[in-house]
Amino acid sequence: MNHMKDKKSKAKRTVSGVITVEMTYIVPMIFLFL
Repeated sequence: MNHMKDKKSKAKRTVSGVITVEMTYIVPMIFLFL
């Protein structure tokens, strides 16, 4: 049970990391196109 929980939290962290990276790349792109 604990192992599954660890995997889930790791996946959540990866998703939030991807969102953060997307934000840092997409926001400047929006400003460049504006």
